[in-house]
Amino acid sequence: MKRIVGKTLRIISFALLLAALVPAVHAKNKITRPCSLSTLNGYYAMQGQGTVVQYPSGNPPFPLVEVARDFFDGAGNFRGRFVANGGGSIVQGWAPGTYTVNADCTGTLTLWGGGLTMSFVVLGDGSLRLIDISNWTVMKRTMEPMPKDKHGCSLSALKGTYSVQGEGTVVAQVPGWPSPPFTFAEVGRYVLDGAGNISGNYTWNVDGTVVTGTVTGTYQRTAACIGTMVLDEGGTSVNEFYAIFGNGVLRLVQTDSWITIARTMERMPD
Repeated sequence: MKRIVGKTLRIISFALLLAALVPAVHAKNKITRPCSLSTLNGYYAMQGQGTVVQYPSGNPPFPLVEVARDFFDGAGNFRGRFVANGGGSIVQGWAPGTYTVNADCTGTLTLWGGGLTMSFVVLGDGSLRLIDISNWTVMKRTMEPMPKDKHGCSLSALKGTYSVQGEGTVVAQVPGWPSPPFTFAEVGRYVLDGAGNISGNYTWNVDGTVVTGTVTGTYQRTAACIGTMVLDEGGTSVNEFYAIFGNGVLRLVQTDSWITIARTMERMPD
């Protein structure tokens, strides 16, 4: 009986120790007030989706989606590498800027010397929620820290079954489809083999018409935690740029001129 009681007490003590340690581990990664410039420090993945309402060209309003790998230096300076699809026009490049952070964990991000300004809040897990406050876009964005371990972004790390979900607008005429613009949504199941190959299936809702089919394709890493995918979805070519968020979720923007759409890929149970 004494041995049983002693063993039980040791189990209880170990459980209590774990309970004490777990909050401490989580606390190391938790953002607490007051916030400052140094709160934002390192590489972040970003995805945004919205509408251009004023622009010298492109016949606004038109949809805009974007994915980027961004860097905050902890001292107020910012740079981002982005790929954007605005109404079927693909733009990519570098965005230099500056940022401010208030003690209450709100702040602003200004790009290209004032060409685009965003207002943001910092969440407790270190991610950001942003909206554009310039007069030419109405757009929301999400930023999350990228994986600290760059191996988490390798081809071999991207292995397994992923759910795919996307929503956007078809902006150019596709043979056999309705006249654009019209809404488009997708859900699918992709299998990534860890060596750059993709297979799976999809369900589309094309302006109210449901289409299903199979997917084949390839993926590659072009730099740390970003890359591209080339897919064949039922005979339709799909090209995408992706960035990897810290939790292993992929955020994608399609880089074809016939559609403006953002997608999310998340791991499914093994």
